[in-house]
Amino acid sequence: MSMRYPCDCNACGDDGQCKFYSIEFHLRAKCMSDETLDVTSKNLYNSNHTVVPVDFIYFAGYESSKQRSTDKI
Repeated sequence: MSMRYPCDCNACGDDGQCKFYSIEFHLRAKCMSDETLDVTSKNLYNSNHTVVPVDFIYFAGYESSKQRSTDKI
């Protein structure tokens, strides 16, 4: 698949969202006290589990960056 840009995508609707360029995140945080709750990107989850940040640490205990093959010259 060649590189596509949202402006050239026929699948994107008027709002610019489609399966190629959109990721839906859900916020999972609940404050159970009167104090302020710190909410960070760690509280965000997406429905597509194949999309993760570069430095994401899986719950299984390994880092995605260690699983990628990287060639250094």
